[in-house]
Amino acid sequence: MKATTREQLGQLIREARLAKGLTVREAAAKLDMDWSYYRKIEAGQYALGKYARPIAKLLGLNGDELEARAVKNLPNFAPYLRAKYQLDDEAIAELEAHFTEVSKGRKPRGRS
Repeated sequence: MKATTREQLGQLIREARLAKGLTVREAAAKLDMDWSYYRKIEAGQYALGKYARPIAKLLGLNGDELEARAVKNLPNFAPYLRAKYQLDDEAIAELEAHFTEVSKGRKPRGRS
């Protein structure tokens, strides 16, 4: 799965809402949220936050995927891994490769 900007995420949500035949106000009412806040999520001005799963459920989207796309970037874990577990650069590179595969939605390759 590739990274998604707020604007791209908003467009995905907007298209799903339109496919369900809902107006912005109707969708917001079903989510018990202010319509202008919902509109700003679709416009890419606000993050999904706690509304990711309710929006996904309402619009028939995958909640896990929507939440994952809403996360900008994973932090750099290398300093933490070195300090906490005394891992060397090779081990850290292997873990980073694993997380890269996971973030792309692929099953990581096993150890050889």
